Amino acid sequence: GCHWFQYIDEPITGRTHDGENYNIGFVDVTDTPYRELVHSARKVHSEVYNIRSSESANP
Repeated sequence: GCHWFQYIDEPITGRTHDGENYNIGFVDVTDTPYRELVHSARKVHSEVYNIRSSESANP
């Protein structure tokens, strides 16, 4: 399967225990989607089964 690590970015002020504050989500801290990421994910996910089952994908 495939997945994305985290739905929302880490807080701007950082995580409690270590201060990490990366932009790694599908949405930012104001719940606004990263449009290019969402668009690309939709494109890839719509083809993932075809890609996996194609002859060229199987060694």
